[in-house]
Amino acid sequence: MKLKEEKSTHQKKAPSLWRLAQLSFAEWLYAVLGSIGAAIFGSFNPLLAYVIALIVTAYYRGDEGRHLSQEVDKWCLIIACMGIVTVVANFLQHFYFGIMGEKMTERVRRMMFSAMLRNEAGWFDEEENSADTLSMRLANDATFVRAAFSNRLSIFIQDSAAVIVAVLIGMLLQWRLALVALATLPILTISAIAQKLWLAGFSRGIQEMHRKASLVLEDAVRNIYTVVAFCAGNKVMELYRLQLKKIFKQSFFHGMAIGFAFGFSQFLLFACNALLLWYTAISVKNKYMDLPTAIKEYMVFSFATFALVEPFGLAPYILKRRKSLISVFEIIDRVPKIEPDENSAMKPPNVYGSIELKNVDFCYPTRPELLVLSNFSLKVNGGQTVAVVGVSGSGKSTIISLIERFYDPVAGQVLLDGRDLKVYNLRWLRSHLGLVQQEPIIFSTTIRENIIYARHNATEAEMKEAARIANAHHFISSLPHGYDTHVGMRGVDLTPGQKQRIAIARVVLKNAPILLLDEASSSIESESSRVVQEALDTLIMGNKTTILIAHRAAMMRHVDNIVVLNGGRIVEEGSHDSLMAKNGLYVRLMQPHFGKVPIPSFGIAGTSAPDDGSICGFQSKLGRNENEMLRVVTMFIAE
Repeated sequence: MKLKEEKSTHQKKAPSLWRLAQLSFAEWLYAVLGSIGAAIFGSFNPLLAYVIALIVTAYYRGDEGRHLSQEVDKWCLIIACMGIVTVVANFLQHFYFGIMGEKMTERVRRMMFSAMLRNEAGWFDEEENSADTLSMRLANDATFVRAAFSNRLSIFIQDSAAVIVAVLIGMLLQWRLALVALATLPILTISAIAQKLWLAGFSRGIQEMHRKASLVLEDAVRNIYTVVAFCAGNKVMELYRLQLKKIFKQSFFHGMAIGFAFGFSQFLLFACNALLLWYTAISVKNKYMDLPTAIKEYMVFSFATFALVEPFGLAPYILKRRKSLISVFEIIDRVPKIEPDENSAMKPPNVYGSIELKNVDFCYPTRPELLVLSNFSLKVNGGQTVAVVGVSGSGKSTIISLIERFYDPVAGQVLLDGRDLKVYNLRWLRSHLGLVQQEPIIFSTTIRENIIYARHNATEAEMKEAARIANAHHFISSLPHGYDTHVGMRGVDLTPGQKQRIAIARVVLKNAPILLLDEASSSIESESSRVVQEALDTLIMGNKTTILIAHRAAMMRHVDNIVVLNGGRIVEEGSHDSLMAKNGLYVRLMQPHFGKVPIPSFGIAGTSAPDDGSICGFQSKLGRNENEMLRVVTMFIAE
């Protein structure tokens, strides 16, 4: 509860104007040129009013004939020249502030993405940090920096120039009316503040509603085959309709609030103009000024007042962007619970490969009430191959997550070569770990890029040799474009077996001294499974420390030790033959592979063993999480 309160407090802090200004320091030249254009454009507003007033007074001066025609022609030519200058100034303003805004947006996007990659895996497990939500934030929210700073700065300079020039002209013409005009500025300012507070109360939550509606839509499109197969289109439409109904209701009141607030600001604008007109008449009546001077001064301040009200119309837009800025800088400013690149951390020159989990207690951050591992201890010597088997939910994949340091244990230690993992540099640590998952992660690029993702400086020969070891070179060579074949979104153009072999080739190329294999052949058809199994056998033959989440009985013959888990604890341990002799849980788990009696239900209530000869009916957490793509990126980017 305390953490939630702290997070809520942190989210309410909007970035200061100075913080936004710091992002634009690199584009100071663009800001200066844009500000010059904005100042010229803004100052021409009261100047135009003054020239128009001169033309009006010329008509009523009583001059006749040619002199009046020459006077009007002169001022019309001046207005035409002012129009040309205004075009140039307006171009400077929007062109240079536009460049500054785009560069700020690019910089913020890079900062956001870099901050996302720094975060620990537990952060991606939270609902508000799903892959879809983060993609939307990166694409949309980063652009709001431009609206909140560069666009707002442009309007501020433009309107400030208009007010300053209007006050100077007013003071030169008649100081009394200028003081009355200045007295109306606080009223307009109070109106702007009241409007902002009024709109803020009604705009709260609308953006979150839009986000939830978008997630329903994206979820349906991403899983369209399942939606169509179960004829669930109407159900999805109903869910989307309910979300839109909430948005409509909130937007209805929001629209009414905007109309009332903007109307009220317009009322104050005309009220201030009426006050100026009234005092102008009083001044002429009391002979404080003559009529031509009164007309000039009133028109100058009237034009300037309308320029001041322009930002009021942008208030709803700015408020919406301000809310998004809070989420942008919340991501950028977040301090990871697991620091990815601490310079003072250890980076030993060699790794022996001894791994030990010592009295570990662990629960996932999103499920703190469920203890996955309880007082768990396991030791794997350097160069040893250990298989971990167990029922679904017993904590097998959790062990790999702790060794990769996707998470830190709640209690106890995870040791590498006798030292706690926390003392090692995280990028260094992960560069010495090779991970093959149950559901391999394939990026939307070529096969070549997918393999060399593990080591970007690898040669062509090294890449192809890794593919041969993984039994992938033959099928890759048979493709029309070979290693330059694009695999489609998440490898949709490849079979599960082909994707798994590419993932194995990536690990082979990495040549890490420690291998972590998470049920790497469980979701593959029989023929592909045989080929993948041969690749895995070749992979674990080297003098590497290997932890294997075992799925098939055939793999038990190649390991040095087998550990059987149930309920987050080790219940049996030994070789395949010794465990078979005990006739315990291990035997019951292996029976489907020998065609004997079916496995009874274990582990999570309401679940049963699968009928496809697999130990686990559920996919591992590493494979199920839709944010695993981000995890793999953070793991490999270390190199």
